[in-house]
Amino acid sequence: LNTGTIGVNNNVRAIATMGTDLYVGGNFTTAGGITVNYIAKYTPSTRTWSALNTGTVGVDNVVYALAVLDTDLYVGGAFVSAGGITVNRIAKYTPSTSTWSALNDGAIGVNSDVYVITVMGTDLYVGGPFTTANNVTVNYIAKYTPSTQTWAALNTGSSVGLNSYPYLNSIVVMGTDLYIGGSF
Repeated sequence: LNTGTIGVNNNVRAIATMGTDLYVGGNFTTAGGITVNYIAKYTPSTRTWSALNTGTVGVDNVVYALAVLDTDLYVGGAFVSAGGITVNRIAKYTPSTSTWSALNDGAIGVNSDVYVITVMGTDLYVGGPFTTANNVTVNYIAKYTPSTQTWAALNTGSSVGLNSYPYLNSIVVMGTDLYIGGSF
């Protein structure tokens, strides 16, 4: 992205924009020659890379998903901590204060990752091979409401979430509908 400077040193798995900055996540550890720990900010106007606090650290360190809601960046992947705090595979980064925080207590399931995140209105929709989110049965896809810090299943009753172990590739919003793509 910048002349004469190295980009990232491994795969990019997610990109999001906030204001005039580009946020990039993946399984890379450097960007532009600096240590960034799997997530970085790129500022096109100055052609510079920067780390987000201490980046993400954890299981296999991969960042799979990024989404912007208001002035916060939501980050999902295979990590268990971000900025030195326990977050269990999903975290919120606030650029104005350069701080990381967990969603509720950070619990989103046992041995599970977050593969996709999207925003619809004031809610986040999160997908991956998890079956619970903060002790709520969700079966691979869940809704998180930041204003109340609550997780919810998309369906109610005996059929909650998706019907088999999925690999979710994408979640997009069109109008008031949510479209999900993957292997399920």
